[in-house]
Amino acid sequence: MSKIINAMSGLALLVTTSCATAHNNVDGKPYLTADVCMDGQYEDNNVCLEEEVKDIYESVYVVSTDTLLEDVVVDNWQGSGVLLENRVLLTANHLIHNEEKQIFENSVTKSYIKVDDTKYLISEITSNKEFDYALMRIPNIKGLKYFNGPINSSGLSIGNAVYIAGNSAGLGINFRDGVVSQINEKDFGVSNGVNPGDSGCPVFAIRDGIYELVGIVSSGVRHANGLGYAIDVRHIEWGKDGE
Repeated sequence: MSKIINAMSGLALLVTTSCATAHNNVDGKPYLTADVCMDGQYEDNNVCLEEEVKDIYESVYVVSTDTLLEDVVVDNWQGSGVLLENRVLLTANHLIHNEEKQIFENSVTKSYIKVDDTKYLISEITSNKEFDYALMRIPNIKGLKYFNGPINSSGLSIGNAVYIAGNSAGLGINFRDGVVSQINEKDFGVSNGVNPGDSGCPVFAIRDGIYELVGIVSSGVRHANGLGYAIDVRHIEWGKDGE
Protein backbone atom coordinates (compact mmCIF):
# COMPACT_ATOMS: atom_id res chain seq x y z
CA MET A 1 0.00 0.00 0.00
CA SER A 2 1.10 3.61 -0.39
CA LYS A 3 1.08 6.41 2.11
CA ILE A 4 1.45 10.13 1.40
CA ILE A 5 3.67 11.77 4.01
CA ASN A 6 4.73 15.38 4.32
CA ALA A 7 8.32 16.43 3.77
CA MET A 8 9.73 19.59 5.33
CA SER A 9 9.86 21.25 1.91
CA GLY A 10 6.08 21.11 1.78
CA LEU A 11 6.16 18.67 -1.12
CA ALA A 12 4.36 15.36 -0.98
CA LEU A 13 6.65 12.36 -0.66
CA LEU A 14 5.23 9.06 -1.82
CA VAL A 15 6.50 6.16 0.25
CA THR A 16 5.48 2.67 -0.75
CA THR A 17 5.35 0.03 1.95
CA SER A 18 4.78 -3.61 1.33
CA CYS A 19 3.82 -6.49 3.57
CA ALA A 20 6.37 -9.15 4.38
CA THR A 21 6.48 -12.13 2.05
CA ALA A 22 4.21 -14.91 3.25
CA HIS A 23 4.08 -18.60 2.36
CA ASN A 24 1.25 -21.05 2.88
CA ASN A 25 1.09 -23.93 5.33
CA VAL A 26 -0.43 -27.23 4.23
CA ASP A 27 -3.75 -25.98 5.58
CA GLY A 28 -3.57 -22.95 3.32
CA LYS A 29 -2.91 -20.46 6.12
CA PRO A 30 -0.01 -18.02 5.62
CA TYR A 31 3.11 -18.12 7.73
CA LEU A 32 6.18 -15.91 7.80
CA THR A 33 9.66 -17.31 7.43
CA ALA A 34 12.45 -16.45 9.88
CA ASP A 35 14.46 -14.67 7.20
CA VAL A 36 11.57 -12.20 6.80
CA CYS A 37 10.76 -11.49 10.44
CA MET A 38 14.23 -11.88 11.97
CA ASP A 39 16.26 -9.69 9.62
CA GLY A 40 17.32 -7.09 12.21
CA GLN A 41 15.40 -4.33 10.43
CA TYR A 42 12.48 -2.20 11.56
CA GLU A 43 9.20 -3.23 9.96
CA ASP A 44 6.84 -1.28 7.73
CA ASN A 45 3.82 -3.08 9.22
CA ASN A 46 2.94 -5.32 12.16
CA VAL A 47 2.68 -8.72 10.47
CA CYS A 48 5.75 -10.03 12.33
CA LEU A 49 4.59 -8.87 15.75
CA GLU A 50 4.93 -11.48 18.49
CA GLU A 51 3.91 -9.31 21.47
CA GLU A 52 0.49 -8.21 22.64
CA VAL A 53 -0.33 -4.53 22.23
CA LYS A 54 -1.40 -4.42 25.86
CA ASP A 55 2.17 -5.25 26.90
CA ILE A 56 3.24 -1.74 25.93
CA TYR A 57 -0.10 0.06 26.18
CA GLU A 58 -0.32 -0.66 29.90
CA SER A 59 3.12 0.87 30.53
CA VAL A 60 1.94 4.34 29.42
CA TYR A 61 0.34 6.73 31.91
CA VAL A 62 -1.24 10.16 31.89
CA VAL A 63 1.12 12.84 33.23
CA SER A 64 -0.07 16.28 34.31
CA THR A 65 1.46 19.41 35.78
CA ASP A 66 -0.38 21.96 37.91
CA THR A 67 0.54 25.58 38.46
CA LEU A 68 -0.41 26.53 42.01
CA LEU A 69 -0.73 29.98 43.53
CA GLU A 70 -1.21 29.90 47.29
CA ASP A 71 -2.16 26.21 47.02
CA VAL A 72 -4.85 26.94 44.44
CA VAL A 73 -4.54 25.35 40.99
CA VAL A 74 -4.56 28.19 38.46
CA ASP A 75 -3.40 26.24 35.41
CA ASN A 76 -2.98 22.63 34.31
CA TRP A 77 -1.60 20.83 31.28
CA GLN A 78 -1.45 17.15 30.39
CA GLY A 79 0.46 14.65 28.33
CA SER A 80 1.79 11.20 29.04
CA GLY A 81 4.92 9.19 29.73
CA VAL A 82 6.19 5.64 29.65
CA LEU A 83 7.12 3.81 32.83
CA LEU A 84 10.46 2.03 32.82
CA GLU A 85 12.25 -0.12 35.37
CA ASN A 86 13.29 1.26 38.77
CA ARG A 87 10.17 3.46 38.95
CA VAL A 88 11.55 5.79 36.27
CA LEU A 89 9.05 7.64 34.08
CA LEU A 90 10.22 9.04 30.74
CA THR A 91 8.30 12.05 29.47
CA ALA A 92 8.82 15.44 27.80
CA ASN A 93 10.70 18.24 29.54
CA HIS A 94 8.16 20.84 28.40
CA LEU A 95 5.41 18.84 30.08
CA ILE A 96 7.23 19.29 33.41
CA HIS A 97 8.78 22.73 32.80
CA ASN A 98 6.40 24.70 30.59
CA GLU A 99 7.74 28.24 30.60
CA GLU A 100 4.74 29.54 28.66
CA LYS A 101 2.45 28.36 31.44
CA GLN A 102 4.46 29.69 34.38
CA ILE A 103 3.24 33.28 34.16
CA PHE A 104 2.17 33.82 37.75
CA GLU A 105 4.60 35.44 40.15
CA ASN A 106 5.37 33.32 43.23
CA SER A 107 3.61 30.31 41.72
CA VAL A 108 4.90 26.76 41.99
CA THR A 109 4.41 23.73 39.78
CA LYS A 110 3.80 20.11 40.73
CA SER A 111 3.72 17.11 38.40
CA TYR A 112 1.69 13.93 38.77
CA ILE A 113 1.15 10.50 37.31
CA LYS A 114 -2.45 9.35 37.04
CA VAL A 115 -3.26 5.77 37.98
CA ASP A 116 -6.88 4.58 38.08
CA ASP A 117 -8.21 8.13 38.46
CA THR A 118 -5.82 8.87 41.33
CA LYS A 119 -2.99 11.40 40.98
CA TYR A 120 0.39 10.69 42.56
CA LEU A 121 3.09 13.30 42.97
CA ILE A 122 6.28 12.58 40.99
CA SER A 123 9.75 14.05 41.44
CA GLU A 124 12.42 14.96 38.91
CA ILE A 125 15.54 12.86 38.46
CA THR A 126 16.94 14.86 35.56
CA SER A 127 15.73 16.82 32.56
CA ASN A 128 17.11 18.25 29.35
CA LYS A 129 15.60 21.31 27.70
CA GLU A 130 17.55 20.98 24.44
CA PHE A 131 16.37 17.44 23.74
CA ASP A 132 13.06 17.93 25.56
CA TYR A 133 13.01 14.93 27.86
CA ALA A 134 12.61 14.42 31.58
CA LEU A 135 13.19 11.41 33.79
CA MET A 136 10.86 11.38 36.77
CA ARG A 137 10.71 9.20 39.86
CA ILE A 138 7.30 7.83 40.73
CA PRO A 139 6.22 6.65 44.19
CA ASN A 140 6.09 2.96 45.04
CA ILE A 141 2.66 2.09 43.68
CA LYS A 142 1.70 -1.56 43.55
CA GLY A 143 0.54 -3.22 40.35
CA LEU A 144 2.00 -0.80 37.82
CA LYS A 145 3.11 -2.12 34.45
CA TYR A 146 6.39 -1.00 32.95
CA PHE A 147 8.11 -1.30 29.59
CA ASN A 148 11.10 -3.63 29.77
CA GLY A 149 11.82 -4.03 26.06
CA PRO A 150 14.69 -2.61 24.02
CA ILE A 151 15.30 1.15 24.01
CA ASN A 152 16.95 1.71 20.68
CA SER A 153 16.51 3.57 17.39
CA SER A 154 19.51 2.41 15.40
CA GLY A 155 18.45 1.81 11.82
CA LEU A 156 15.14 3.67 11.97
CA SER A 157 14.34 5.02 8.52
CA ILE A 158 11.72 6.85 6.49
CA GLY A 159 8.74 4.64 5.76
CA ASN A 160 9.00 2.52 8.91
CA ALA A 161 5.77 2.01 10.82
CA VAL A 162 5.66 3.42 14.34
CA TYR A 163 3.11 3.11 17.12
CA ILE A 164 2.11 5.91 19.47
CA ALA A 165 0.44 5.52 22.85
CA GLY A 166 -0.58 8.96 24.09
CA ASN A 167 -3.14 11.14 25.80
CA SER A 168 -4.71 12.71 22.71
CA ALA A 169 -6.93 15.68 23.57
CA GLY A 170 -6.72 14.70 27.25
CA LEU A 171 -9.07 11.77 26.65
CA GLY A 172 -6.88 9.12 28.24
CA ILE A 173 -4.27 6.79 26.81
CA ASN A 174 -5.04 5.57 23.31
CA PHE A 175 -3.00 3.58 20.81
CA ARG A 176 -2.52 4.31 17.10
CA ASP A 177 -0.05 3.92 14.27
CA GLY A 178 1.94 6.35 12.14
CA VAL A 179 4.80 6.49 9.66
CA VAL A 180 8.32 7.86 9.99
CA SER A 181 8.31 10.74 7.51
CA GLN A 182 11.62 12.44 8.19
CA ILE A 183 14.90 11.70 9.95
CA ASN A 184 16.81 14.59 11.55
CA GLU A 185 19.87 14.74 13.76
CA LYS A 186 17.84 15.59 16.85
CA ASP A 187 14.46 14.04 16.14
CA PHE A 188 12.32 12.30 13.55
CA GLY A 189 9.02 13.20 11.94
CA VAL A 190 5.89 11.12 12.38
CA SER A 191 2.97 11.42 9.96
CA ASN A 192 -0.64 10.46 10.69
CA GLY A 193 -0.14 9.67 14.37
CA VAL A 194 0.53 12.71 16.58
CA ASN A 195 -2.30 14.76 18.11
CA PRO A 196 -2.60 17.58 20.67
CA GLY A 197 -2.13 16.10 24.14
CA ASP A 198 0.52 13.60 23.05
CA SER A 199 3.45 15.46 24.60
CA GLY A 200 5.86 13.03 26.25
CA CYS A 201 4.19 9.93 24.89
CA PRO A 202 6.35 7.02 23.72
CA VAL A 203 6.88 6.07 20.09
CA PHE A 204 7.52 2.38 19.38
CA ALA A 205 8.69 0.47 16.31
CA ILE A 206 8.75 -3.26 15.64
CA ARG A 207 11.97 -5.12 14.96
CA ASP A 208 12.35 -8.91 14.87
CA GLY A 209 8.82 -9.31 16.16
CA ILE A 210 9.06 -7.14 19.29
CA TYR A 211 8.40 -3.52 20.17
CA GLU A 212 11.34 -1.17 20.68
CA LEU A 213 11.07 2.26 22.28
CA VAL A 214 12.51 4.62 19.65
CA GLY A 215 11.41 8.09 20.77
CA ILE A 216 9.08 10.36 22.73
CA VAL A 217 6.77 12.95 21.21
CA SER A 218 8.07 16.47 21.57
CA SER A 219 5.87 18.58 19.32
CA GLY A 220 3.07 18.60 16.79
CA VAL A 221 2.41 20.77 13.76
CA ARG A 222 -0.83 22.73 13.79
CA HIS A 223 -3.31 21.97 11.00
CA ALA A 224 -1.00 19.27 9.59
CA ASN A 225 -3.19 16.18 9.99
CA GLY A 226 -1.24 14.33 12.65
CA LEU A 227 2.28 15.43 11.71
CA GLY A 228 4.60 15.71 14.69
CA TYR A 229 8.15 15.17 15.89
CA ALA A 230 9.66 12.75 18.37
CA ILE A 231 12.99 13.03 20.15
CA ASP A 232 15.27 10.14 19.26
CA VAL A 233 16.03 8.00 22.33
CA ARG A 234 19.74 8.00 21.50
CA HIS A 235 19.91 11.55 22.90
CA ILE A 236 18.71 10.51 26.34
CA GLU A 237 21.40 10.41 29.02
CA TRP A 238 20.15 7.92 31.55
CA GLY A 239 22.73 8.14 34.32
CA LYS A 240 22.73 5.82 37.29
CA ASP A 241 19.14 6.66 38.28
CA GLY A 242 17.78 5.87 34.84
CA GLU A 243 19.64 2.65 34.15
